[in-house]
Amino acid sequence: MLLGSLEFSEELASAAESCSSSIVLASAFIKTRALTAILKAAKPSTSVSVIARWRPQDLVSNASDLNAYEFCVEHEYQFGISQNFHGKLYVLDRTDVLLGSANLTTQGLALQSKGNIEFGAKIRPRVEDIEKINKFLKEEVIWLSSTLYSSICDEISSMKSHCNLPLETLKWSNAVTQALEKPVSYLWVSELLFRKPSRLLNINFNDSLEVHDFELLNLDVDKLNIPAIKQAFRSSKVYLWINNQLKTHQKVRFGKLSHLLHNALLDDPKPYRKEVKDFVAVMYAWFEFMEEDFELSSYNHTTAVELKTLQSSA
Repeated sequence: MLLGSLEFSEELASAAESCSSSIVLASAFIKTRALTAILKAAKPSTSVSVIARWRPQDLVSNASDLNAYEFCVEHEYQFGISQNFHGKLYVLDRTDVLLGSANLTTQGLALQSKGNIEFGAKIRPRVEDIEKINKFLKEEVIWLSSTLYSSICDEISSMKSHCNLPLETLKWSNAVTQALEKPVSYLWVSELLFRKPSRLLNINFNDSLEVHDFELLNLDVDKLNIPAIKQAFRSSKVYLWINNQLKTHQKVRFGKLSHLLHNALLDDPKPYRKEVKDFVAVMYAWFEFMEEDFELSSYNHTTAVELKTLQSSA
């Protein structure tokens, strides 16, 4: 059944109230007022997990609240961060799932007079659906501690004090970045980039491969510039995978990276090695584009890449 904005929020609040076991609320943006409204009648015995994206831009722009974590601590709920999450997933007792376009905010759930126009649906998950959700919670979510929360608060306060900085340039310190990242060891082909970064600056929306990269990086057509593209790439799974490989192997040549990528792809059947080399060639174009992050070294018949942070600490 298709649910409109108000119907969706009423269904979510009602389902949360009737839950007897567990509630998972995962949304890119989360506001404390909306969280309070949905969980106000939840049973004290119900296990609640809340997941937000919490990129620096989200918190500086007030798209999400820092106070949501404090609300969760007060009620003994889990609070997690998944910086690549852009969905809206609400799981009730593992027997009902609400999916849609509505973020867990007052506007998204039409909890105020001028709410967004959103649509959603309620489904009964299959066993394999629950397995996917469990995998997401286990592998993609960093569960927040008071120490990490304190560091995040300090950095957001510092960013807000420099209010002239463009949102797309904001990024966590190395310490917070490392705390929020889980090593990415495997990828699907759909998580790779298909075009060189220069193509995104003048994107052709009739080119399905360019559109794939645009959507994968969650870019905004009204803010399509070099800093925004670089920041988006740093938040992608392919970037995290590359970092993991270079931290493990340090300097990696083209052939070695092709071998590592071929072994890391989960698709069955895997792409041919020629296709994998094409993906790696695109990666090298991104390495050149991200000159602040990567160092390239040319040899007679190949080029090697390494992380500049590792190089400078050596």
